[in-house]
Amino acid sequence: MRKTAAENKKAYRPDAYVFGDDETGEQITSIRTAWQNCRLKAFGFKVTRDDNGKLTPESRAHLKAINIRFHDWRRTAGSRFMSGGMSPHYVQRFLDHANLSTTSRYLKIDQQGMHNALKAFERARGEHTQADTQSAGAETRSGMNDAQKLLQ
Repeated sequence: MRKTAAENKKAYRPDAYVFGDDETGEQITSIRTAWQNCRLKAFGFKVTRDDNGKLTPESRAHLKAINIRFHDWRRTAGSRFMSGGMSPHYVQRFLDHANLSTTSRYLKIDQQGMHNALKAFERARGEHTQADTQSAGAETRSGMNDAQKLLQ
């Protein structure tokens, strides 16, 4: 049975693991188990396991229908970093790519991301230009004051 996000919300203690056990929030030491739980929860399915810890047939069927891999979410995170204006070199480091060219091929650069990057650049450039103008104006004013002093 698929649940809404509101139905899936549960209060956990502050030190609970993000990919922790549903009931207690304790650490799950198996990467496979944590990844299965993560996918099922992300798509609104309740994770149910047998006494031996294996997914029930119903949970396995839901999991099989979810066509997503770990690297899909990794790529999404990298693309969102870029769209949010993060420098490609920092994204490269977060994704642990040896070369920036790998990051460039790996990420989806979209029109919205390009728009956000340009706005961030214009904002930074505007602040830089405004500071330069104020600085130049102050220098000009102080220069005039020095020139006026010399004439007096």
